[in-house]
Parts: sequence; structure tokens; C-alpha cells
Amino acid sequence: MNNGTAEFDLDMTLDSSDSSEAVFEGGDGVMTDDFLDDDGGLVAVEDEYQFSVFFEFVVPGALLNTIGLLGLVGNIISVVVLSRPQMKSSINVILIGLASADSILIVTSILMFGLPAVNAYNANLFTYYRYDIFPYITQFVYPVGMIAQTGSVYLTLCVTVERYVAVCLPLKARSICTYTRACAYVAVIAVFSTVYNLPRFWEVTWQTMHYAGYSVNETLVVPTSLRNDEVYISVYMTWLYLVVMYLVPFLSLAVFNLWIYLEVRRANSERARLTRLQQKEIGLATMLMVVVFVFFVCNVLALVVNILEVMSINVMELNNTSNLLVTLNSSVNFIIYCIFGDKFKRIFLRMFCSSVLKAGGHIEFINRYQAGEQSQMGRMGAGGVSGGSQMMAAIVAGGVGGGDTLGNGNTASAVLTSELSSYATMGRRATRNYSLAQQHSTLFASSR
Repeated sequence: MNNGTAEFDLDMTLDSSDSSEAVFEGGDGVMTDDFLDDDGGLVAVEDEYQFSVFFEFVVPGALLNTIGLLGLVGNIISVVVLSRPQMKSSINVILIGLASADSILIVTSILMFGLPAVNAYNANLFTYYRYDIFPYITQFVYPVGMIAQTGSVYLTLCVTVERYVAVCLPLKARSICTYTRACAYVAVIAVFSTVYNLPRFWEVTWQTMHYAGYSVNETLVVPTSLRNDEVYISVYMTWLYLVVMYLVPFLSLAVFNLWIYLEVRRANSERARLTRLQQKEIGLATMLMVVVFVFFVCNVLALVVNILEVMSINVMELNNTSNLLVTLNSSVNFIIYCIFGDKFKRIFLRMFCSSVLKAGGHIEFINRYQAGEQSQMGRMGAGGVSGGSQMMAAIVAGGVGGGDTLGNGNTASAVLTSELSSYATMGRRATRNYSLAQQHSTLFASSR
């Protein structure tokens, strides 16, 4: 991908030369002595051919299409799971936006690179797409892919900032990390990504060429005068892209994740004193640090490619590998959520795998989770009753021995009645939830 993580290498698309001929032919269009041994036999031609096939078909064709399709399914499942009412939170709104942007990026990568690479290797596959669809949609698929790539980068940064506030600035998290604000952040990033990439819509077009010798017409993707403008290439496509898509997000991600890592490390050393909410925030921060780490690994090669292109060095093998890594980055988040997100995994299993687990007799995991919920609810019920008794004793003592503080006996009685009513309600609610959990567990046991 030219100029960065997901910028499509249109120079490769516009190049009509046959790469297979370049493998077997020398500069004059004939086989040179470099491929012959002392007996006139072929040397290293097979290795060169296999090398070419790997980077021109296996990487951009077979691997990119396979990983992309699997990632597209994973992203769709992620959006479905994260959209459940019990998953409603500010961070999940951003993750839904990230999964959506990644899905669009995967589709555009397949359309721009995956299918044409298969056709270039086997002319009988996707021929209609290559000659009758691809030239006409590239003008729109290319900028849409760039918009999705920009949104993916900055939504990843937004996730990191949200976790930084939740973990390192917990007192400000309630006002900053809200569901409404998260929706606004996603909308702002979408608008910014679209506006920043608007010039991409005028970079390429299509043109029909007539070959008189063959009496055929062929429609090709061709660059516009804007894309050939040296100032535009230098300022917008090179330096501005380097700053907006690499320097700003990469440095910001590095700094924020360093702060988060230090806070997580400090919190883990004091884990016994953390509240359940704090432990949940730390666990979520750890999962999203893995997401950012994968982002760095999959995009560092694209940064190298971009720097090389500033130096007018273009390596096809690096470009195709970079495209594959970018597609992998957009496809792997679902796996990370399943590994590190316990709640995500539970809801996913309930929604998509419950019948399979029952049929295979592997429902023990869900049963253990239900048993854990029952135990927790039982502790809540007991805590509500014992807490009410303790509060009653304290209020009675305050009403009898501290009458001057409460003002009079009637006020003390009113406070006592109010507190007892509150704790009685809490105890009844916990007991009712515990009873429902028992019934739910009985239904699970009978279904087996």
C-alpha cells in the first residue's frame, strides 16, 4: 500500500507490465546468461519463479483473502456482541466503531488487492471482475478504504485515551467516559477521516483503451493530473500523510500506553486492596493494550515502506507484505476479545455456541459461571441482611446515646425506619435474584 498502512499502491494497479515475464526475461526481453549454468541449463529460475509467486499471489491473493474473510466474520460477530444491552458502555461504543472501520478496510483490501492478485495468477478466475468491474469501482473504493484506514487508526488512539482516563484519572472518568461522549468521539473521528481523505476521490479515474492490432477495448485505471502533481505528491501524499497517520498516532499511543502500563503494574502490586470496579478497569486496560501492541506490530512495516518511498525506494515485496499485515490487524481483534474479555466470551458463547456446547456435552463452563453467579448473589443476600442488622444497631445506639446530635427521638426514629426499609428492600431483591438463579440452574441441569 503506497504511502503507509493502508494506502493503496495504485502505481502497482496502474502498471500493466506482466510480472511473470520480468522473471524469465532480461532487460532486452530475452533470457540472459545470468540464468544459465556452464552447460547452458537454467539456474535459479525456479527459485525466482517461486519467490515471485509467493509475493505476487500467496501473500496478496491467498493469504489476504482468507484472513480478510475470516476477519470480516469476526468483526461482524464483535459488533453483534458489543451491541447487546449488557455490554453497553463508552468503551464498547468505540470498539463498535473500530470493528466497523476495520470491516470496511478489509472489504476494500480484498477488492483492490485480493481479487486482482488471484486473477493475475490464474486468468480464468475473476476475469469479469478484473476487466468489467474493477476499473470502474477503484475511483470510489480507494478513497473509502483510505477513510476507513484513517478512522481505524484514530479510533485505536481514542480507545487508548479512554483507558488512560479510566485507569489513571478515575475521578474524571465519570464525566469524560460517558456513553453520549463516546458516540460523539466516534462521530468526530468519522467526519475528520472523511474530510482529510476527500482529495483521494480525485486521484484516479478510468479510461477505455482501444488496441487496433487486437481489435479489442480495455478499460484501465489511470491517474489524474492531481495525482501526478509534484506538489500534491510531496505535501499531501508524503509528508502530511506521514505526520497525520504515523507521527501523531504512533507517538500518542506510545506515551499513553506507557502511562497505562505503569499504572497497571502499580495496581497489580496492590491488587488485594483494589475494588472490583478497579480490577475490572485494569483487566480491560490490559486487553486493549494487547490490541494496541498488535496495531504497532502490524503497522511498523508500513511505516518503513512509507519512509522508503520518501527516499524514492519502492519494493513490491514489502508493499504486499504490508498490505497483508494491515488486513491482519483489522481482522484479529475478535480473537483478542475472546481471549482477554471474559464477559465478551460468555455472551458470545451464549449467543452462538450454546446449542453446540449442549450437543457436545460441554456445558460445564457455563454451569460453572452460573454457579459463580449464584454464590455471588448468595453473598449479596447475606450481606444485605447482616448489613441491615449492623446498621440498625448503629442507628439505635445513635438515637439513644446521641439524642443531641439527631435533635430528638422522632428524628432518630424516622432515620431508623428509612434505613431499615432501604436494607430490607436490598435483602429482598438479593434473595429474589438468588432464587431466580437457582431456578435457572435447575433448568440448565434438566436440559442436560
